Amino acid sequence: MGTAAGIGVGRGRGQALGLTQTLGLYGASDPDEVMAAWYRAEAAPWVRPITQRMPAAPAPELPGPLEVWETGDDLADLDWSATLQAGATVLPGLTTRRRSYLPDEPTPREASIMLDVFIDSSGSMPHPGRASSAVLAGMIVALSVLRGGGRVRVTSFSGPGQVAGSEDFQRTVGAVVRDLACYFGGGTTFPLDLLERRYAGLRPPSSDERRHLLVLSDDGLVSMFGDGNEPYAGVAARVRPLLTTATLLLSAVSDRVDAQAAAAGYDVLHVRTMDEAPAACARLAEVLHG
Repeated sequence: MGTAAGIGVGRGRGQALGLTQTLGLYGASDPDEVMAAWYRAEAAPWVRPITQRMPAAPAPELPGPLEVWETGDDLADLDWSATLQAGATVLPGLTTRRRSYLPDEPTPREASIMLDVFIDSSGSMPHPGRASSAVLAGMIVALSVLRGGGRVRVTSFSGPGQVAGSEDFQRTVGAVVRDLACYFGGGTTFPLDLLERRYAGLRPPSSDERRHLLVLSDDGLVSMFGDGNEPYAGVAARVRPLLTTATLLLSAVSDRVDAQAAAAGYDVLHVRTMDEAPAACARLAEVLHG
């Protein structure tokens, strides 16, 4: 999503080092661990717990004061205990009582969400070792979902057969960071066969389920809609009804991708550099939050 060599330098962070300088400074350490720590530190100021708004649960009735039960009222409303306390002789309309109930506000509910991230690691995308806006944007959203109690699955993809990541949704930050930072540097072919297999047999999400798909890429994403991948041309459109939201976060404006995404029911957010990642992630958080 554009070059981001300046990230970590300035912008209110004092003498914070860029990724290249950090890797050099900790040259004796595991570079993957150093890189993961750097991205987590860069994402930290922008991470906000993301949960999913759910329809409010009906409020339980609150017991109110006793009222006189009149002849003609529903017999089920008669409170016999209160009636007998009012007098030994039951006199309808005089000693008969019923319990009134007070209205209360519906109980708000929130549920954690499931975020399925596909990150483009082709040669047209910046290398994670040189400060990648795609990795940072994915880190911000993924950590926000994890912080809100949700689960995240990350898949890195490039050319045919170049796919890596976790098969299952994760709750651990380490696995998510590792998968986001995976890099191939080849061509760009979206793994539609994998997408089809993972969502095959699923029903559309129920009112208590929230499935969100996020794809981080550039204008090479035409392959997601079948260009050069014709046997799977309809997969993205068929999977869309099985998702609550589906968003493409792209580093380049492409009328071709935008048109194909809109036709298949996918939302598109555009960024040019990592400087725009916080605003884009904030907009995405609003979408995920409902």
